[in-house]
Amino acid sequence: MSTRKKSFVRVAAAVFAAAACFTAAGCADGRDVSESDSVFKGLNVTGTLGEKPSVSISKPPITVKDKEHKVVQEGNGDVLEDGQSVCLHQIMVDASTGKELTETWSSNNLDCSTRLTKESMAEEFYNMFKGLKINTSLAIGIKDSSDSSTASAEGLSSTNGYINILTIVSAKTIPTRAWGEKVNDIPDNLPKITLANNGEPSIDMNGYTAGDSLVVQPLMQGDGKAVEADDEITVHYSGWLADGTLFDSSWQRGQNTNSDITPSPASFKLKNTVAGWQQGLAGQKVGSQVLLVIPPSLGYGNQEQNKIPANSTLFFVVDILDAY
Repeated sequence: MSTRKKSFVRVAAAVFAAAACFTAAGCADGRDVSESDSVFKGLNVTGTLGEKPSVSISKPPITVKDKEHKVVQEGNGDVLEDGQSVCLHQIMVDASTGKELTETWSSNNLDCSTRLTKESMAEEFYNMFKGLKINTSLAIGIKDSSDSSTASAEGLSSTNGYINILTIVSAKTIPTRAWGEKVNDIPDNLPKITLANNGEPSIDMNGYTAGDSLVVQPLMQGDGKAVEADDEITVHYSGWLADGTLFDSSWQRGQNTNSDITPSPASFKLKNTVAGWQQGLAGQKVGSQVLLVIPPSLGYGNQEQNKIPANSTLFFVVDILDAY
């Protein structure tokens, strides 16, 4: 997520987002993702599996095609399974020189936002990841006009494009809804929350009048790890204004219209959310469902934000599904 803008929706680092293009929306142009022995000739990726690989180009430059790909290190771990959240490390290389431009290994800034399902990934990328093992490294080419513009904005420039080395570090199956024990002693004056069969919440404001303080009310008490301030969290959430207007919901985001399929949860750094989320979710346990009532001072203040008017009190129900 970009640290320059607070958001409830994961926004991958700009160049990495252009490289990965995992969501069906991002790859809707239908371009092929190809793999053959001729792809990335001269690219050398070596090193101990599970550690940061060494990347070089023996005879630069390599001219890449957008979204072409190749397995450059065969993994030795478990095979990926449908529905798992996949955690990746990344290295961005200039195809003109082989120079490493940026990477996530040194900061341990894992990206675990990729979910291996046909509903949440474009078909070509689903097919690319399916059957791979933990510790596999993939090279993916980046070269088109939108990616070039993004790269320039990030201070990067390459006439031959870029190569993103993705290493599958881990994968795990994450529930799609909170599973904690229901909390019974909830104050009667708070908004009333009901859940659909798939766990999606709806809200009845119940005549509630918000004050100037943050309200943090667990609705389910989980038994997982306690969320820490620097954690990346995976959540399902819905957010409403005081009049009951839904302004954002991960439950309603996704590329399918099948009501029987639960959309993928959202993943982002807790520290990149508004202060009300940071204060309200830190210390809560994975598996919990939490009602947050966030005053403007801990939300967006006097700034209008997309569908959120200035000086709005925000109401959220958050299912905490993972933290790391």
